[in-house]
Amino acid sequence: LLDIQEIRNELFDTRGNVLVQRIATFASDWTILDVKVITNESLDALGNAAKVTIKKYAQGLVDADGYIQYQDFMDVTVIETSLFDKRGNALTQTVKKYSDEAGTTLIETQSITNAPYDFMDRATRSTITTTNSTGLFVDKQIIDYLGYDSYGNVVDQTIERYGELDTLIDYKVIHNTYADMLAARRGNATRSTITRYTSKETLDDTTLIERQEIYNNSFDTRGNIVDQAIELFVDGKMAKRTVIHNSSIDNRGNAQNQSITSFIYNPVTFTADIETGFQEILNRTFDSDSNVKDQQVKNYLDSTKTLLLDIQEIRNELFDTRGNVLVQRIATFASDWTILDVKVITNESLDALG
Repeated sequence: LLDIQEIRNELFDTRGNVLVQRIATFASDWTILDVKVITNESLDALGNAAKVTIKKYAQGLVDADGYIQYQDFMDVTVIETSLFDKRGNALTQTVKKYSDEAGTTLIETQSITNAPYDFMDRATRSTITTTNSTGLFVDKQIIDYLGYDSYGNVVDQTIERYGELDTLIDYKVIHNTYADMLAARRGNATRSTITRYTSKETLDDTTLIERQEIYNNSFDTRGNIVDQAIELFVDGKMAKRTVIHNSSIDNRGNAQNQSITSFIYNPVTFTADIETGFQEILNRTFDSDSNVKDQQVKNYLDSTKTLLLDIQEIRNELFDTRGNVLVQRIATFASDWTILDVKVITNESLDALG
């Protein structure tokens, strides 16, 4: 059981299309994930809405009369689609995210153009231009989907990223391997290689920025990632290595507990094997997009856990459309829980790398 949704369709047009609905999403244990209030406007003859407004709330319940109540506003997403193909796939659309319930305080805007989909309704190319809250250009991405597996997972893709003057910032070549069929059904690769260049024509050491290797080494019985290693190579050397262990994974793939060990390059062994830190993370709550809202991070000197450096209580209050944290509060404590400080952090004008 992935999740449970209670849906109330409150208004229909004369053709039976839903115009207003409330959706309360719960985890399998009936813990509330969020409530969405969705309004569909300007529907065409096929039921495609030219404008969709989604208001998201962190708390909610179904009352004794079956009515969905909600509170603790999170954000508003407004999706306007000006062109669909004959099968209802969006070809041209704008996605705006707001931080206030009235939809007046803009977070960011994404203008998306999709090339014609293939016969299986799979995207072949997407162009995404992002602007910030003041309308200033952030970046433009052109994503080519070069191959899919039988489950619809992307095997090969390239991503071009451009600056405001349409000059190339970087070019990514991504290859995913899906060797575990159960994991593949959940969209989880066994290995991903992400190579980043300064050119899209010349792909060699003269233009190479970095290469990232992601190994998902073990999965649970539902195909969720349990053990993962991320290796970053710069100038042919492994600059960093991060080893992650996930446990208490729910049906949606969210890990309640994580341990993260970090390593850097060792000039003696020529690999990243010098341990620089160890973290134990407790992820208490997620939203329905699997963004972590409430977490505790214990920072240790190393994986022996003999020296606890500090403890952080983190509340992520606002996210952009890509899941990047925009507003967060971090309370940092000493090992004896003496408060050190509280930081309120606001992130703006995030590029494609976050």
